[in-house]
Amino acid sequence: MARVFLSYSPRDEGRGYLVEELIASLVEEIVRIAGWPEDDIVHCGLELGEDKDAMVAALQECDVFVPLLSPCYRLDVDCGKQWWLFEQRVRMHAERHGRRPSVVVPIMWEMPTEQFPIPEIARSIDFLERDLVEVYGDTGLRRLVANDNARFGAALEVLAKRIVQFAEGKALAVAEEKWEFATAKNIFDSPSDVPADDAGATRSTRGWKKVQFVVTAATADQVAELRRSDGRYDSEALEWRPYGPETLPLAQDASFVALEERLTPSSCDADRELQELIDQMEHEEQLVVLLVDPWTLRLPSYHDRVRTYDSRQWLHTGAVVVWDEKDSDTTAERNKLDHAVGSAFRVTRRKDRLTYSNAASTREQFAGELKKVIDKIHGLLVNDPDTDVREAAAIEPSAPEASKQPPRLDGPQGVG
Repeated sequence: MARVFLSYSPRDEGRGYLVEELIASLVEEIVRIAGWPEDDIVHCGLELGEDKDAMVAALQECDVFVPLLSPCYRLDVDCGKQWWLFEQRVRMHAERHGRRPSVVVPIMWEMPTEQFPIPEIARSIDFLERDLVEVYGDTGLRRLVANDNARFGAALEVLAKRIVQFAEGKALAVAEEKWEFATAKNIFDSPSDVPADDAGATRSTRGWKKVQFVVTAATADQVAELRRSDGRYDSEALEWRPYGPETLPLAQDASFVALEERLTPSSCDADRELQELIDQMEHEEQLVVLLVDPWTLRLPSYHDRVRTYDSRQWLHTGAVVVWDEKDSDTTAERNKLDHAVGSAFRVTRRKDRLTYSNAASTREQFAGELKKVIDKIHGLLVNDPDTDVREAAAIEPSAPEASKQPPRLDGPQGVG
């Protein structure tokens, strides 16, 4: 019988197998304290995999739910469904007994911030009491697993004791009816789970409720001819981490900005014709925002794709060029990178468009600049009912003067 359900996003596994290390250590500590068989503790990712029936069965009978909170967790639909299913049992208990039981033990894998707050469903749970605040400090458990064995051990003991305490209380009845994972809701889709802005405003109920982020970044192999990868580039563009290998992929940071803007995010790479993608997104009433790596613009194929985007200037699109002020390679090559950016966004820069940003030099600035771009695009489309996204499509690329042609070099120097 499942007594504890450990819920986490596989996307948090990342480099170093830290999630696997945490779960193995936590299971060992629970077994040491309670003397339970290891089979009583279900790991949703490591043990159940794609077996949704087994996952649902465990959620219908377990005594405690333990979510590993992080930006990735909130974006993971399966995690949202797992919590929603368990929450049905919590609500049934509250209806019968007049109070919510203590049966959820969230783990702060990444500490909450103003940009990435605690999910609404977790805010009523008192899980940052003095004993946990002291062991977490100002960081999440991920960094303790990686860098601080002593504090990690202390945190494990506190968490394991609380999990065992709640499980032995056996507050929840086993769900009698059979649930289907496919029909479960995502608990993070609730409007109350999306933080309100300072003005308490909400997006218009008209269209344009989704945003497609186009990660315009090369792979590690592609960029190798220009610079060191330093863990910032991966075999897939969606794993691009411009602010260092220890940070989240930029596409995930962007997704959280979108969620705070009450938009449903999705991401793709730029390894296709941008015009075709933009046309498709216009038909589906989705915003499109390019997240652009200056180094990638020195590769002729990517430079040409962005030039094509720049020449059309669709109103439902925008772009954020992403810099890292701490990257020594970028600092050394800044003039060449500026030239590559300027030639790729020639029309955009000349018209000083507000749906374009070239000022994101830190992770915090990126979030702010992306929000401004999204707000401006959305304002143009939603707040002005007469706006036609095709207005700007009439801008045709003018032939640049010969003296202003950007240098086109094949090989290690690339564009710029």
